[in-house]
Amino acid sequence: MYTKILKELLSLKNDEKRLIFERFFKTKKGEYGEGDKFLGIDTPTLKNFAKKYKDIDFKTLEKLISSKYHEIRFLSLNIIVLKYENNIEDEKDILDFYLRNMKYVNNWDLVDTSSYKILGRYSFENNDYSFIKKFSESDNMWERRVSVVSLYYFIKRKNCSFPLKVLKNLLKDEEDLLKKSIGWMLREVGKNCGEETLEKFLIENYTKLAPITVSYATERFSKEKRKRFLKGYNRKKLYKH
Repeated sequence: MYTKILKELLSLKNDEKRLIFERFFKTKKGEYGEGDKFLGIDTPTLKNFAKKYKDIDFKTLEKLISSKYHEIRFLSLNIIVLKYENNIEDEKDILDFYLRNMKYVNNWDLVDTSSYKILGRYSFENNDYSFIKKFSESDNMWERRVSVVSLYYFIKRKNCSFPLKVLKNLLKDEEDLLKKSIGWMLREVGKNCGEETLEKFLIENYTKLAPITVSYATERFSKEKRKRFLKGYNRKKLYKH
């Protein structure tokens, strides 16, 4: 089955798109995606492949997720998500697969397409926060992003207490991709748990927040309120309504 899937994917290789993807996902030396290889296959096509092959076994998935090609790793992650969503495999087996292959979840789209749907869901439904806490303290940037985006599963269900604790501990993270993902999660806190909850968090932690985090977090604020948060770090101005 692995050979069949690989042959189908390789037949879709597109050099023009490949070059675009390599630039977009920062694959040059010193960039966050350094050395990653692409085939040039778009996301809708890969999503359709995932639906087609959602019943393949873990042995085949192990081969797919360890591929040097970004799109094949993306495909494998979407298949494992579908297995979870459709109860095709035991949730613990799915989690074990994900944790065992975490080193291949090594770009922001790979994290974002899988983490909250697998690790976030498992953690929420089993009341087990240990993996998210562990990854939030990791030296690996992608594991820290996994911890952040996994919180989305909690936030969408209006459970924002634990997510805010994790996000608070990561506010001084130096990585731009972490600053953006934290801002994204904070924006979702405002949407799902109330703008007052988000505003209170921003004011209490404002001196620790990166400008890009504030920008992402306040996207749904009114124009005037957002302007106050973006302009500076004066608490009196922030409290003024």
